[in-house]
Amino acid sequence: MDLTIAGMRASTTLSAGRAWCVPKAVLLAACCRVLGIPARLGYADVRNHLATERLKRLMNTDVFYWHGYTDIFIDGRWVKATPAFNIELCHRFQLKPLEFDGSADSLFHPFDMTGQLHMEYIRYHGTFADAPLDRIKASFEKYYGLLLAEEPVDFEREIVAEQSRQFRSMSVKRPLKILHVLSQRPDSTGSGVYVQALLREAAGNGHRNFLVAGIQAGSPPELTCIDPNDCRFVTFNGGDIPFTITGMSDVMPYESTRFGDLSSAQHDAYEKAFSRHLQAAATLFQPDIIHSHHLWLVTALTRRLFPHIPLVTTCHGSDLRQFQNCPHLRQRILSECRAIDAVMALSHAQKQDIVQLYGISPDRVHVVGAGYNDQRFTPAPKPLPVPVQVVYAGKLSHAKGVPWMLEALAGIDQPEWHLHLVGGGSGSEKAHCLALADRLGTRVTIHGPVSQQRLAEIMQSSHLFVLPSLFEGLPLVILEALASGCRIIATGLPG
Repeated sequence: MDLTIAGMRASTTLSAGRAWCVPKAVLLAACCRVLGIPARLGYADVRNHLATERLKRLMNTDVFYWHGYTDIFIDGRWVKATPAFNIELCHRFQLKPLEFDGSADSLFHPFDMTGQLHMEYIRYHGTFADAPLDRIKASFEKYYGLLLAEEPVDFEREIVAEQSRQFRSMSVKRPLKILHVLSQRPDSTGSGVYVQALLREAAGNGHRNFLVAGIQAGSPPELTCIDPNDCRFVTFNGGDIPFTITGMSDVMPYESTRFGDLSSAQHDAYEKAFSRHLQAAATLFQPDIIHSHHLWLVTALTRRLFPHIPLVTTCHGSDLRQFQNCPHLRQRILSECRAIDAVMALSHAQKQDIVQLYGISPDRVHVVGAGYNDQRFTPAPKPLPVPVQVVYAGKLSHAKGVPWMLEALAGIDQPEWHLHLVGGGSGSEKAHCLALADRLGTRVTIHGPVSQQRLAEIMQSSHLFVLPSLFEGLPLVILEALASGCRIIATGLPG
């Protein structure tokens, strides 16, 4: 807590990118004055009922002396504005974000969103042209001696640590009710396999599950890991939403719509449908914690709807591609994604991308890797390598590198080989891949989409697994192929 003139300068706060209420109020006043808008600094003593335990201990009181706000002269009158809590802190403390319309005072709400006491104004000190540092210092030395003697307090980091302790305590005491959220089909692609594994493992450890996911109307998913009564499905292509499923990849193994092609009205319909099902699921199930997938629109919507429920999110990599390819959608997600309690990354390289792209604190991004079903994917005796049995499993798309793999195989005569092409796709890219495969004749078996059990059988009888992707997170199929005894050929990507 820098109480020097230099520490209070607006330029210091602007350069640091963070501050507490007093220098934030100075910065807002300076911005107003630069624009020719009269502004002055206001101060009040407030009783804050929602500080962290460590901060209460250091302060030895729940009174925040000389809380700062900004008084702005608009349309002939002075209006108060409070630039204190950012949206991430509001989500974490379950506070109502302050709105400023230029006509009414914007002061702290007396209650939070759960009805608990939040902030109580107990004394106003008046307004000043500049920060009265001598008076502020005198009060702080009188009331906050222990706090001033300590290292600077990182308020947001303390909230994260305190909530993490609460989560650990909660998980030890009793089984959890976990709401799982996936915006696309839960029985297809790597994220669907991942969700099914989570459902099985959570149930096996005594926890209760509920699933909200997206599907095509009239095409229910094939799930053996959860009771259908514990699911709510947002239906696309004629159900809740008129267009086909918006896939996290631009080419999916089924008919899909690209996020980049949606109109504003379609985005609103998408969020409205998911909002309705998420709220119904939360009301019915009353989850202790929510586990969402992909740092994208539905996760941001979930954070917005349920700021008081702990939220963890798994990044699968395709969300980072959408973030880069759809810059017009970033403002729909950034503030909410930054308020997620914990993010699970597949690799250290992916963690760096998440921190850089989203501005999420590194302390809240955890590298957890990925797993596979070790009961299904196991080694088995291999046939003689004449021909060498090669397998590819994934979407039939350009992003997966399938055309270049097929073209490369066409130039190999020795040793003899046979390719098992496993997976589905859609549109012109699927057609292109199948046309190239047809040119290879009987040396290729086109399996199409298969069950996990059938994929395990194909891998167990194959020698090589090839994944020529141009973009990946941590591919689950590579782990499954390794567990099945395959040698791996893959592009050299991070993760």
